[in-house]
Amino acid sequence: ASCASHRLAHRRCAIHMEAAPGRDLSFRVREALLDAEEQPYTVWSEPGSDRPLRANLDLLVFRGRTLARRGDKDGARATYLRCVALDPLDGRGWLALGRLSERDGDPDAAIAMIERGLAHNAGNAYLLQAAGAIQERRGSTDEALDLYARALRSDPRHAPSWVSASLLLQRRRKEGAARRCLDLA
Repeated sequence: ASCASHRLAHRRCAIHMEAAPGRDLSFRVREALLDAEEQPYTVWSEPGSDRPLRANLDLLVFRGRTLARRGDKDGARATYLRCVALDPLDGRGWLALGRLSERDGDPDAAIAMIERGLAHNAGNAYLLQAAGAIQERRGSTDEALDLYARALRSDPRHAPSWVSASLLLQRRRKEGAARRCLDLA
């Protein structure tokens, strides 16, 4: 309602501005600002690059997370899908879509979404670790350990993968290997 009243006030102001000579440029600038206000998160990219700026994706991911916290899962899903459409190589959109699916009680859809992200970027340690965590919750500990190992091969400094592998090994009663994983984390 406040956005509509804001536009109405500008349109009322425009009637007075049309009467005043020399204000045409100011009126067009205000209309352009109103149009920009209605189209948030314009995508900017580096010159000569197809990928959007990381800041654009940061803003979209933040918006999606905020919408999800407020309970607007459809809005969050649409925002994350826009992230994925803008840059399929960035794993944050895929990961967020997978988490939304898992929270909805559909781990198969979550795994499918993360695998779609891995199809675009097979070496993304965050996606591999998340897939491992989902498999571990489903009871597929061998597959989870394999995914953690793949994540560690792709990024040896990825601490969440080391910790997840350590906890899984600890549950399997392999205390020595678990301790080494925690030391490397």
